[in-house]
Amino acid sequence: ALRSTVILVDGLVSEIGAPKGQLDMVLTNGRQLYALRRGDPMVLVERDRLSLADEQAKPARAVEAVRYVMLATIERDTPVEYRGIEDSHLVAIDRDLHVTSYAL
Repeated sequence: ALRSTVILVDGLVSEIGAPKGQLDMVLTNGRQLYALRRGDPMVLVERDRLSLADEQAKPARAVEAVRYVMLATIERDTPVEYRGIEDSHLVAIDRDLHVTSYAL
């Protein structure tokens, strides 16, 4: 549905001779998260646990595994460990944090 909507909007824009628009958006239905990149750079990172900056200073304790995926738009170079999302791509992240990318 998102791909069809973007194609429809692009067709309408080209009919009036306007330049291709920029659009970054994130949508969710509670089971999946969708991120569309059209224009500004967008990146993502997948991590297996939260980093503790000062682990040596803290008393020893069990650290539970925390897995997460983080999306961000950026204005500068891609941070280390992040990967860029290609322009005109849709990224889907499911409840199990599987990341899939689709070209529009």
